[in-house]
Amino acid sequence: MKTISFSLLLLLVAFVAHTQGTSIQVNPDGTHTVIHHSGNTAVQVNPDGSHSVIHYSGNTGVRVNPDGSHTTIHRTGNSSVVVNPNGTHTVIHHNGSTSLQVNPDGTHTTIFHSEHSKSNVPKKNKKKKLKAR
Repeated sequence: MKTISFSLLLLLVAFVAHTQGTSIQVNPDGTHTVIHHSGNTAVQVNPDGSHSVIHYSGNTGVRVNPDGSHTTIHRTGNSSVVVNPNGTHTVIHHNGSTSLQVNPDGTHTTIFHSEHSKSNVPKKNKKKKLKAR
């Protein structure tokens, strides 16, 4: 059993290394959710092994849950409001490489982002000033 668990862990690490960006979500019960970002889409691997697919368009996202229901994600600045399929709301506060998610029941979830998945908003290009000679 330990060999199988270790093999699955190595496979997960290898897969994570080849994606554009990855976020690890530590859920209130201690389980983990892994989110693999690639451009405007992401695949969320839930603790039970099921998958959700997220598509982003600007500051709005739609997550198709394993049961086919939809969740909408609305990002405004440093926070996001998530409207869950049952009508409840989740609020996410973004702060650099970590985010804090306040769930509808009041519990908290911490999300750790890799460098490539901090935000789906393109970074502003800094223009260098040319010195006159």
